[in-house]
Amino acid sequence: MDSAYLKVKRAEKHYAELAQMFKKKKPFGYFLETNCKTGGRATFAKRNENVANEAAVIIGDVLHNLRAAIDHAYWNCTERYAKSDGERKSIQFPITSTETALKDSVLTGIPSRVSKDFAHALASLKPYRDGGNILLCAIHDLDVMDKHKLLVPTGNFTKISSSMIQRLVPDFPSGLMNCGFGNNYRDVGL
Repeated sequence: MDSAYLKVKRAEKHYAELAQMFKKKKPFGYFLETNCKTGGRATFAKRNENVANEAAVIIGDVLHNLRAAIDHAYWNCTERYAKSDGERKSIQFPITSTETALKDSVLTGIPSRVSKDFAHALASLKPYRDGGNILLCAIHDLDVMDKHKLLVPTGNFTKISSSMIQRLVPDFPSGLMNCGFGNNYRDVGL
């Protein structure tokens, strides 16, 4: 079975594990406090460190397997066209900063040896940051980031209606729409 396919299947298993975990546990709890003296309300989020860290590890595994799948597929297409063991060892799916960098430093090498069609197909994926494929670049960048620190999930409610809050806080004022709730421990903004 194709190794790239196996890596994608593994990423799917990790993603399913993450989805199941989030059904049972949340990495953040959102709270609304009332100052009994002033009547002012404030919102804040409290991180469940264990859940957030467990989620971060799984997220890293998903990203690593996706990046590895891309590299495996690229390796399978290109390794026989490498001119040396050194070139073969450095084969990985290219992510560059610009389209010009892709054309000048990547497409003229192994991809053009595979075929013009292969080089053209690679260029059509736009594996570069400046105006290119943001999803491919995100998989690469987040995989690299995960090697050095956990990718902790975050949450932010910036727009919410009073009816949404009233489900948890029945005495919250009615009729408020598009209330701002950014930046923890700030008063509810109208």
